[in-house]
Amino acid sequence: MKALIFTGGGLELREKPTPRPSRGEILLRVKAVTICSSDLKIIEGVKSAKHGVILGHEVEGIIFQNLSDERALKEGDRVAVFPSIFCGKCPYCLEGYSHLCLNKRTMGYVFDGGFAEYLLIPAPMVEEGALLKADGIPPGCASLLEPLATVLASIKRADLRGDETIAIYGAGAMGIMHILLLKNLFKDTKIITVEPSELRRNRALSFGSDFALDPSETEGILERTQGLGADISFLTTASPEALISAARLTKKRGRIVAFSSYRPGQIPSEVLQEIHYGEREILGVHSAPLEIFRETAEIVTSRSIPLEKLITHRFSLQEYREAFETARRAEAIKVALVP
Repeated sequence: MKALIFTGGGLELREKPTPRPSRGEILLRVKAVTICSSDLKIIEGVKSAKHGVILGHEVEGIIFQNLSDERALKEGDRVAVFPSIFCGKCPYCLEGYSHLCLNKRTMGYVFDGGFAEYLLIPAPMVEEGALLKADGIPPGCASLLEPLATVLASIKRADLRGDETIAIYGAGAMGIMHILLLKNLFKDTKIITVEPSELRRNRALSFGSDFALDPSETEGILERTQGLGADISFLTTASPEALISAARLTKKRGRIVAFSSYRPGQIPSEVLQEIHYGEREILGVHSAPLEIFRETAEIVTSRSIPLEKLITHRFSLQEYREAFETARRAEAIKVALVP
């Protein structure tokens, strides 16, 4: 099979033996894998992954062989994949936070992911229920369940009432997904998107944002909130300037959800001053547990969420260089590789 291998300094398209499932395992024929910003960070050396691993953790596939005892999953079923194995025994798993498992292993990082023609699902993933049937989800879009689940976890972390004024910093893929889910779940929220790209600002408005501001215009947040600031701010970009703005323009005792990861040395000292004196909270979110992955599937199949509009570009594995270049550009929301 063809597969994209992480070499430690980039990606290479190679031929590899097609995995042969053992007892308890399931082999998928990969239908679509969307590129995550984490994949880009691994290639850039900002995040780590095992050398020689196949990247890709946002996966839709067709069951090709099922050697497990899971009879509800049949060969030919289209599925979405929850990409992590958790132990179920550590304190975080026992408290319901399996995504923070001390022994978590994630595909595309420590074992092979979906940038390939076939994907082997290990027995522990099958046993934990990591494969969800994609009935009711448009073909080629089920890979979006994983990033959407993380966005849903972010929204839950913010503990909304439903009538807040929300600032979303960044209108890339994750910013747009925040807008989509917020407007579907809490239609009375008022969303102000902050984004330097005019193209992305216009896109945010088309997906339901009430206002879209250039970073030079963020005083407009105060103008639209009687001088108080946003109730909640979501940081979907790792821009230090966005963090400074959110710390200053989120109202006192408001909440800031740090959805993006910051590199060492990126957080300016004035942010802590604003947090301290304004008694603001910063809440971290980086992934979602399996329960929220399942809840996301229910939301997507029961509400009018235009998943097809989120995947703006599709490429073959052979076109992976162009795919990754496109994923970095403003015109892309999500980019899919279709083996």
